[in-house]
Amino acid sequence: MSEESGLDLNRDERRPVWGTTMTRKPDFLRQIFNVILAKHQDELEPRNVSELRKMVWVAENKFKFSSFENPDPTENLKKFFESKEFGEVLRLLKQHERVVEDLIEEIKKYYGEELASIIKRRLEEIKSMEE
Repeated sequence: MSEESGLDLNRDERRPVWGTTMTRKPDFLRQIFNVILAKHQDELEPRNVSELRKMVWVAENKFKFSSFENPDPTENLKKFFESKEFGEVLRLLKQHERVVEDLIEEIKKYYGEELASIIKRRLEEIKSMEE
């Protein structure tokens, strides 16, 4: 922590935090989802990337899972992951297993096994319905 500014850089979340008591989960849309899409941009069609971002942005407003507004949006993310809106996101991503695997891994890392298992279960449901 810099004595001059009182500012500390939280390396995991790559953002400034004041003091040691103010911690928040990484923002799903900006710090997890968009980063994963950028990492896999060569595998995804630009049109789909744009649509996916728009879908999650709209859902963020509906389900209020931005960590900038809510320091721990876990419950709101859970509601989103169980929603029809997230089902549509998974339908667009189901053919891109590495993207979904990275998403599950990041969710598990920052939000825990419960939310990661919801994504896995939803993906399996979608795949089995389309067989």
